[in-house]
Amino acid sequence: MSRRVPARKILRSEWIKLRTLRAAWICLLLYAAVVGVGGWTSLSGTTAPAEPGTAVALALVGFAPAQLVLVALGALVVASEYRSGTVLASLTAVPRRSRWLIAKTLVVAFWVAVLTAVLAAVCVVSVPTLTAGTLELPLTESVVLRPIGLQVASAVLVTVLGVGLGALFRNTPWATVVGALLVLVAPLATAPAGDARIAALSRFWPTLRVGEDDVLTVATRGSFGVPAGGDVLLAGATGWRFGLVVVAAWALVIWLVGVVLTERRDV
Repeated sequence: MSRRVPARKILRSEWIKLRTLRAAWICLLLYAAVVGVGGWTSLSGTTAPAEPGTAVALALVGFAPAQLVLVALGALVVASEYRSGTVLASLTAVPRRSRWLIAKTLVVAFWVAVLTAVLAAVCVVSVPTLTAGTLELPLTESVVLRPIGLQVASAVLVTVLGVGLGALFRNTPWATVVGALLVLVAPLATAPAGDARIAALSRFWPTLRVGEDDVLTVATRGSFGVPAGGDVLLAGATGWRFGLVVVAAWALVIWLVGVVLTERRDV
C-alpha cells in the first residue's frame, strides 16, 4: 500500500508548476501592469484629494479591471494541467484529488496575496508623487491599511473563484468568460434595471471590489478613464462587509462544486 504524500511535498510540487508555467507569469505581469496604469491614470497630474480615504480609493482604481486577470489565472492553473495532460501524473502521485486542488489553490492564492499587497502599497505611497498638493497619508492608520487589506482579500477570493471555475470547465477561456460575467457584466447590467427588485438582487452578485468600494461605485465616479455611470448604478452598490461576504460565498460554493466534480469525474 502506497504511503500518503506529505502536504508540504504537494505544495512544493504545485509551486514548481506555477513558477514554470509561462502563461501564469504573463497573467501576473499583466495584472501588475493594469494596476499600475490604473493608478497612474487616476492620479497623474491631478490635485491631491483633501481626504486620505479618497486618495487611497483613487490609487487602487486599477484593481477593478486587473482582477479579471486573476479569474483567468485561477482557471489557468487548473485547466492547463488538463490541456497538457500532466493532470494524469499529478493525480497518480496524489490520488485524493481534493488534496491536489487544495494545494493548487493555496499556492496561487498565496502569491496573489503577496503581489497584491505589494502593488497596493506601492500605489498608495505613490499618491504624493503623482499628485499636486501637500496631502500627508497616515500610512499606519486604518484609513490606509484597511483598503489595502480588503484589496488583498478581494484578490484572493476572485482567484479562488477562478480556480473553482477552472475545475468546473477545465477550459481557461470558458472559465474566464463565465467569471467575467459573474463579477463584472452581470452587476453592471442589473444594477441600473428599472425594476427595484432586480436592482436589489444585483447586490448579491460577486461584484469586483476596489478597496472599500465595489466596481459599481468606482464606475459611478468615472474612474479609470471611463465615463461616470450615474447614480443609478449605486442601486446595486454594497458596503465592504456585505460585499466581501457575498464574494466569499460565491467563491467558496463554486470552489466546492469544483472539488466535488474533480473527485467524481473521469480525467
